[in-house]
Amino acid sequence: MESKITILPTESVFYGTFDTRLRIIKLPKHYHFGKVYPRYNEVGKQSYRAVRVYRSRIEYDVNFYTSDTAIIADILASDLEVVEITKPLNQSHKEMLHDSDRRVVIRDKLWYRKYKHKITAWHNYEKATTHDESKSMVQWIYDNFDRKSNRLVSNSYGTWFSSPGRLISPPTIFTNSEETMMIFKLAYSSMLRITMETCITLKEIDN
Repeated sequence: MESKITILPTESVFYGTFDTRLRIIKLPKHYHFGKVYPRYNEVGKQSYRAVRVYRSRIEYDVNFYTSDTAIIADILASDLEVVEITKPLNQSHKEMLHDSDRRVVIRDKLWYRKYKHKITAWHNYEKATTHDESKSMVQWIYDNFDRKSNRLVSNSYGTWFSSPGRLISPPTIFTNSEETMMIFKLAYSSMLRITMETCITLKEIDN
């Protein structure tokens, strides 16, 4: 039943697995999704998760989580009353949600009205790193994320070469170069804890 359904974009996967949530209301208390859909798929992964919300002694609501497009289509074609869907906007959004290295952020505008990606990194203190290694890493960032096409926001006080006894913190990087972002991740993932965020704007959602 697809009438009057509120559609929202997914910002992060649910329970670390599912990219879609359907809010379904007024289910009979004896209704069980397990009688309709297999709980595990052909490779042994959980197909869905249904979290009940009490409504009355004879009915319940449910938050139904899944990434299975066939199950979603079947529910929407059924007589179940779906009032809200939180889902990926498109295939690219779906792939980003399942990328464990990246977080999707919904914003009014791109960062600084220009940049699609934001990279925040800090030293992994479980990994022994020398001052010279940290200096080389920061130099790599400034060499590869040029300031004409990117924005680098320093997280160090003063000149970043001036403290020989301390590790140098990498700047926060704003960029549109996904390729350079991934090269940075591959090159320094052992030295640094790296968070990569990709922005989806409200304009993209409206389109």
